[in-house]
Amino acid sequence: MVLKVSTWKHIEKLWTLVFPCLLILYLLFIGGSELYILLTIVILGFTLIFPLLFIHFNHYRYSKRRIVELLDNMIKVEGENGVVIIDLEDISSITTYMSGVRYANLSLQTFPTEEYYYCRINTKGGESIYLSCLFSENIDELLKERFNVTFFKEKKYYPTINE
Repeated sequence: MVLKVSTWKHIEKLWTLVFPCLLILYLLFIGGSELYILLTIVILGFTLIFPLLFIHFNHYRYSKRRIVELLDNMIKVEGENGVVIIDLEDISSITTYMSGVRYANLSLQTFPTEEYYYCRINTKGGESIYLSCLFSENIDELLKERFNVTFFKEKKYYPTINE
């Protein structure tokens, strides 16, 4: 199975920005109190727009120009730095970092940043490969189906990828 980040994935993940941006444009269009409009823009910007863009670009940084191929006995990652092949025997564990809402498998989300998560594939050599949800909405389930290794789940408020 071949996974890569497409334009549609970006649109799908950033779709939740459309409503706040339309609300801001509407408030600017109808006019009214400049203080009210400024306050609304600041609140929406700091609670929805900036955190979502920060997490999205963080995940994109680790996913851009990469093609991940999940084979039966290995993971092949083609990127700017060449090709990395990880055999199934070299994988020590896979850790999935996700928000508490996704961890508890709740359908109701408060913030759009709760959709983002990533998997860290730990090798026996101490190296790590990061696979973001930009590759697939169910990257953790795909890895569980394909590979019989130890899986861990970790809760993280902002699931940003940090090396």
